[in-house]
Amino acid sequence: MLSTDQLLEIFVVLCIVDHYRYAFSKIGKASAYARSKSGPVRPDSMPTRLSVLITPFQAFVHFLVPTVYMISVIAAGFNTPRWMHALALPDAMFGVELDDLRKNAVRVFACVASISLQGLSDDAFLHLDDQFHPIGRREKSRIIHTGPYAWVRHPLYALSLLHSALWTVMLWSYVPLVVVVATAVVYAVKIPIEEEAILRDDAVKEQYRAYMRKVPAKLVPYVW
Repeated sequence: MLSTDQLLEIFVVLCIVDHYRYAFSKIGKASAYARSKSGPVRPDSMPTRLSVLITPFQAFVHFLVPTVYMISVIAAGFNTPRWMHALALPDAMFGVELDDLRKNAVRVFACVASISLQGLSDDAFLHLDDQFHPIGRREKSRIIHTGPYAWVRHPLYALSLLHSALWTVMLWSYVPLVVVVATAVVYAVKIPIEEEAILRDDAVKEQYRAYMRKVPAKLVPYVW
């Protein structure tokens, strides 16, 4: 008979697996669709030197902690690993002392919220349409400014950052906070590289400058 704690850890693991399934499937389909409609990424638009490694490093940072968590939990028979106990969030969260039942409820809510983010991601991909690219520019470039792109210039990155923050509650650990900080640093480096590539594109650079003036926020409206 599985305990309540084991069932919760199983649920968290399944939510993370579902996120992996969604992310890899969506990116694969979006890349294939964009290539078929707007052509391959132009070599001249790709960054040079170490900048080209920023996208693989972004993925590594995003998936490292949940992957380690899943391996640890499964190896422990879906019991909470010792390192998670040592690095657990305090029970006094949100201004109140949480008993096990309430803490578990908060973790379940975070899991459900993480799944709900897929709908927001779907909307961003829908508006991005055939312009998806890891860091370069497609042969047939155009500027997307509708849907979530009317609020921030990089909504998919904003959702990725939010997902990393939710992992802090899902795992009930301080460790994912390192991912939040690292992801923010990665985006602080990657976004200027991407936007520089757009501004070198004669076909869309003036449109993008106008878009930057209209939508100044990169990730968080009125903040960043």
